[in-house]
Amino acid sequence: MDNYKVPHTVEAALQSLSDVAHSLPMEATVTSSLFKGDLENARKQLAEISAYVGSLSTERRASASAAIVTFTGVRSFLIRLTAEAVRILPNTCHGNGFVDEIVVEGAMLAGNLLMFMTHLPQHVSEAETHKLLGPLDFVRKLFSMQTVQACSRQLAAAAEWLLNARKEGIQQLPLETVFSQAVLPALTLLAGMICISFGMMYWEGFTGVEEQQQYYNRLGPVLRDSCPMEHAARALLAYHTRAAAEGGLTKKAEEASFLFLTAFVEADNFFSLSSAAEGLCAQHVAVAHGLTLLCEDDDGPAYGLQPDLLGRLPILTEPLGALASTPAPAQGREPQLDPVCFKAMLAALRRQSKQPLHRKAAHTLALRLLHLMLRRGNLQPDGPAAAELAAGVAAAAPLSSTAATDVGALPAPLAGRTASRTSHLVLRQDHVSEIVVQALALAWATIPTSGHVTELMAELWRLAMDVGRHVCLHADESTCRGLGEALQEALSPWDPHGKASSSWAPSPVPRPSVATAIAAGLLPWLDSLLRRHSAAVGSESREGSVLFQFLNGARVREAETWLDLFTYSEPRQAASWVVTHAKLLRLERGYLSLGAKSRTAVILKHMEELASGPLAETLVPEGAPAGDDFGQPAGLQQLGRLVSFAVCEWLPTASLLLRQLALRCAIVGPPQEPGLHSFWGTYIAPLARWLSGLALSCKGRSGDADCAGSSSSGGSWVPFLLREVAVVPLLGSLLHLCRGVESDTGADLAELLDCCGVVAGAFPQEVQAAVREAEQATFAPPVFAWPPVLVRGLAPKLLQSGRGEAADAALALAGRLEAWGSDRGAGGSAVGFTCVPERLRQRASERGMSVPDVVGVMRRFLVPPAEARRLLRTCSNPACVNLKGDSEAELPLKACARCGGAWYCCRECQTAHWRAPGGHKEACLQRQGAAQGAAQG
Repeated sequence: MDNYKVPHTVEAALQSLSDVAHSLPMEATVTSSLFKGDLENARKQLAEISAYVGSLSTERRASASAAIVTFTGVRSFLIRLTAEAVRILPNTCHGNGFVDEIVVEGAMLAGNLLMFMTHLPQHVSEAETHKLLGPLDFVRKLFSMQTVQACSRQLAAAAEWLLNARKEGIQQLPLETVFSQAVLPALTLLAGMICISFGMMYWEGFTGVEEQQQYYNRLGPVLRDSCPMEHAARALLAYHTRAAAEGGLTKKAEEASFLFLTAFVEADNFFSLSSAAEGLCAQHVAVAHGLTLLCEDDDGPAYGLQPDLLGRLPILTEPLGALASTPAPAQGREPQLDPVCFKAMLAALRRQSKQPLHRKAAHTLALRLLHLMLRRGNLQPDGPAAAELAAGVAAAAPLSSTAATDVGALPAPLAGRTASRTSHLVLRQDHVSEIVVQALALAWATIPTSGHVTELMAELWRLAMDVGRHVCLHADESTCRGLGEALQEALSPWDPHGKASSSWAPSPVPRPSVATAIAAGLLPWLDSLLRRHSAAVGSESREGSVLFQFLNGARVREAETWLDLFTYSEPRQAASWVVTHAKLLRLERGYLSLGAKSRTAVILKHMEELASGPLAETLVPEGAPAGDDFGQPAGLQQLGRLVSFAVCEWLPTASLLLRQLALRCAIVGPPQEPGLHSFWGTYIAPLARWLSGLALSCKGRSGDADCAGSSSSGGSWVPFLLREVAVVPLLGSLLHLCRGVESDTGADLAELLDCCGVVAGAFPQEVQAAVREAEQATFAPPVFAWPPVLVRGLAPKLLQSGRGEAADAALALAGRLEAWGSDRGAGGSAVGFTCVPERLRQRASERGMSVPDVVGVMRRFLVPPAEARRLLRTCSNPACVNLKGDSEAELPLKACARCGGAWYCCRECQTAHWRAPGGHKEACLQRQGAAQGAAQG
């Protein structure tokens, strides 16, 4: 909070009011204690203060309001005027009204100061907490003198008067007098006391107030018991109906609607105050304001809204008098709609949709609002959006191709009408984004469970993609996260009883929500968001906010979401998404890398269960060639090839990162390496399972070394494991890393131990060489070696976690490795060594199969690496991190000019791969030599 200084003239007025307050008797009212001249002077000073505050910008207005209420006398004077104003009911006549003007103006100023102070910063430093004492005391005293209850009584009395203006003794009062002296001050105070609750929660926390005694916890029960929002709704409905019939609505009527709807939205957003938004009258008024705008725009049905009310409720535009938060539109620019009408309508519909009878109406209105935003929301973009439109950037075009291009143009449903109060009104870009996201979320939440559900989902996903492209250009972080959450909820797997599904299993036909999302292009759009966010400066971007909520908003359903999109999307799109994640893993850039680790690890785990599970057995039965589409359901024909492609992309990348991690830990020590525990906890189990399964598959059913199953011509998994994954050095690195890992259950260590045993049995010569390298080391063994002492060191950790059998297996494997290290027979003692993971034994037992049969299922389900990689040609540099463009499939590649056997996205990747150890140089020279020999022959 800044040290705001008011002008000298305003300060003099404040001091004069303070002197007046100190001279007032404690028991008397203000109007009975002051002479007429003093009352007039005090009224002029109040008017001067109100005019000054109203002339400031939003931020300075908040600071000025806080500075005003720091004057003790001013606080006291305003509180006394407020107490008098809200306790005089409209049943007596006093001059031209029933309340003196100074009382009304004092109550209005108090309410406006509350509204203005809602824009004060929520977080202040400890040195600035003294600046909050004045605002805190002002709000607490207003609450303690039962201002909310008094406002409720006054609004109830005003509603009765407005509904029956012939009541004896008050028929001579003009309509506007009752409204301006009873309804508007009470509504301003009520809205201010509700809207400032959020700020009070932070401010009272800074000043050490106990939670149970904080303002918002005390205000909630008062709002519930006195029902002020219900009485305010009745008063507003009665006034708008009568005023429109007697000569039209004034600007004050717009302010009253704005105050009510703002209070309704704030109460709905704040759980402790939500009871204020539960009344049926308040919800009806909120829906009626929004529905009036919809009917004005599309000439659609009114759903029972009274004809005398439809078209008579005010159309709220910015700025709204003293409460304006935006400047008046420049000369020649059209006025802008205030978004509070739509926000309040959506808030009311969300509450009403919890009842089955109201779901259909809520869904229909949400769709109408979405279409309104698509047609009208982007007619007058500001700032960067205007420049993008002028430059012809397609992504920044209006939300829909059917949008009008002229501010004065009428939408098609209104073409035959000559009078529409909304035809020249527009919404700011930030408002459009926020409203369309809320409407989209409501439309998804209320989608029918019967009827034309698939068609409705298809329409919603098309709208969602349009909304997503717009939001990533114009919205703030909160709106972007709201979009991510809405999309995640729309994809969530639900059973017929409306509960989230707990397990994932692919089926021949995807769920309707998945099928329509894929048809709308969800996966390519998410892929483009990931790539664009990776290029953003810093960690904050709109794309990142959408992704953060979409990817992390529902962790339990994350695997199901991605596996659905991965399984049923077009194969090249799915392959592009896989490659994007492999590159994000290599970037190791904060949230992007952590998210990629989590997603790829979870998906690899499910893929491994799928590849050796009953479904894989039915897709590729015994005797069928691997990767053949014959006999497979149409939706799953490419699943084995896609899983193989993902394994080929993710396992080598994970292996390289883990080996580099082990090397860093060997240099700086495990406690200093922050990435150790996060990588270990997410990746070790799925990585060990895949390595075990692939290594067992390499041995085949009859002990042969061909891992490709029936498609022996398609290549082999042996070179992939030994060269690309570097499985033996990788496991040696993991053995070194596990010294710095604390395992709670020991499950990850048991998986690692099983994997070491399987790899030792599948590749005995390579493992024996790694053991001997560790034994021959003069000092500490290399991080990629296999010291038997590290395997033996797993036994105490496994015993501590209650895994006695695994501990015995660790000791047995360590003994075998020690024997290999002392043997000079080039691995002869390793022949015949076998190890079967406990997990595979349990899986085989559950299905009544043998372990070789389960392994055979995986071998038949997967396709060789060379065949899998035909799905999508990618950069040959295994360290490539080029994420330019919206998709990997669109990234241009150029072949090596020497041999044509490798493809690169840029010269940097080609140079790096040429110079890397074991890179393209050797293979290129070999190909050139073979080509020259063939030419000479």
